[in-house]
Amino acid sequence: MRIKIYVAHHKPYYQYCDDIFQPIQVGKAIHSIDLGILSDDTGDNISRKNRWYSELTAHYWAWKNVTELDYVGFCHYRRYFSVDRISFLTQACRHMKYYTKSFLVRAFLLSTRYHLWPTVDLRYETLPRSLRAFKDWLASNIDRNTVVVVRPVRFSAETARLNLLKSPPTTLFDLNCVGDILKANDDSSLQREFTAVLNGNCFSAANMFIAPWWYFAEYAAWLFNVLAEHETRCLCSECNRSDRVSGYLGEILQEVFLRKAVREGLVRRKCVNLGRV
Repeated sequence: MRIKIYVAHHKPYYQYCDDIFQPIQVGKAIHSIDLGILSDDTGDNISRKNRWYSELTAHYWAWKNVTELDYVGFCHYRRYFSVDRISFLTQACRHMKYYTKSFLVRAFLLSTRYHLWPTVDLRYETLPRSLRAFKDWLASNIDRNTVVVVRPVRFSAETARLNLLKSPPTTLFDLNCVGDILKANDDSSLQREFTAVLNGNCFSAANMFIAPWWYFAEYAAWLFNVLAEHETRCLCSECNRSDRVSGYLGEILQEVFLRKAVREGLVRRKCVNLGRV
């Protein structure tokens, strides 16, 4: 099984590297720092757009420059996939906080926000052991019709749309723009999934997934076409693009594309915890 999971880095930090996990520096073309690792500024790349695309410049680089892989994945220098258990006490405390915040938001229209995200706290000392356990799990759970993502984040506000609009950089213009692009592409199923994601209150975020190459290639071609059109419309409307906005939109679009593929029976979704270092 030929697989690589690219770990996005943008500053000096602990780097984990083995036969599967591959650190990659993002935004190398616009930063003077050199981390001495694989970077996203070689070959066909959008490294100079890292200000807006964030870790998606690594996705683009892999799509355009990597060959001979059966599976590909992406995570972050402080966010990894994990099959470690979350303690009962930790889960109970998080749920109590989540439902309290949700009640306050709905009952009193407060602006307080809280995300319920199944995360495991990892330490550098134990990270290799945790990732070895994940690799063992992955070997018996990945196949050509499986996409692995982190468990969905659940928002305390009523919908994902409201949460996104309360947290820069995503604006109403951005969401409406993407909706118009999907409508113009004349794919009603993607339009429905986009609306469903925004009207719901949870989705698998962080631009983290592991997928068979055929799925990733189709997803990347679609994703970067939508984001390029969004970029063009922003420039034409003289609308200022906020930093990282394309990265945030990518999180939503990842969920949209995956839901459509699952609904059509093309792939299965498997979820694991997010390990936070």
